[in-house]
Amino acid sequence: MFVSQALLGDDGPVYYFGRYLSSPAELDEPRPRAADILGPDGYGKYLGVLRASVSHTEHILYRVRPDLSLPTAEVAAVDPAFRNPKPPLVTSKPKPVTEAKK
Repeated sequence: MFVSQALLGDDGPVYYFGRYLSSPAELDEPRPRAADILGPDGYGKYLGVLRASVSHTEHILYRVRPDLSLPTAEVAAVDPAFRNPKPPLVTSKPKPVTEAKK
């Protein structure tokens, strides 16, 4: 989980919460509900705070394409296999183009 705050370009204090997934299948995993964790009284207080402080929410799913990025050496060093992918192996030679296909 990571949290960041917008400093420019938004109205009022804006916070972004995000998390990385190793696969989209993680979105299908069951998670405990806030109502079950907080109980009826705690959940009611939680909803009151949300109504007073949250203007809207968004859910955006991004796919990171390391082959299209240019990470700094420091970022690439965290996971070199991911950030510097090897080109795909070519297992066969291309077929020659015949006169009929030209």
